[in-house]
Amino acid sequence: MEEYLSIIYNYYPQNIYVSDLKYSYTSEMERYFELRENTMTNNEAFERLCSILNEKYQNTVVDYSSGGIFDLDYKAVFYIPKHWGIIDFTRCAVHVSVLSKYYCIYLTQSYADGPNTLISGPKTDNERKFISDVAEYIERFYPGYRPFPMECYNDTVPGVFSSKRPFEFATFFECLITDFIF
Repeated sequence: MEEYLSIIYNYYPQNIYVSDLKYSYTSEMERYFELRENTMTNNEAFERLCSILNEKYQNTVVDYSSGGIFDLDYKAVFYIPKHWGIIDFTRCAVHVSVLSKYYCIYLTQSYADGPNTLISGPKTDNERKFISDVAEYIERFYPGYRPFPMECYNDTVPGVFSSKRPFEFATFFECLITDFIF
């Protein structure tokens, strides 16, 4: 946890509400926005990764981006055709962190089918194989990166306000990976 906290506290101001005028002028936010700008302009590796995934998975990558309004990650979403044998899910989301050497891959269903089940993980052999294949590609493009430890998914970060949660509710996952779940 200490490793994660030192990364987070380097980019997120502690014990300052986002509505406080000082929040945007802290050294942490300065580093945050500088890194975010770099993320949005330095995305060649992720674009190549998406291109290869798109080719391998038959032009199913539907969206990818580099750093959102608040996020410091690269993200992609692609559809899963039914003939792949993954029955309960219709999309795969990929997040590669810029703050830490972690990534996250998860399967999700259409919004019309109910809430997403991010932390439940893959249940079938086809799902595990699919996620393993995507992970291999990520690790080729991002050596040293590893899956985010999902046992920390709901753990909160003391004294930090993430883009969508107030103090004591921001999680390690939101701060290190993304606060937007597809």
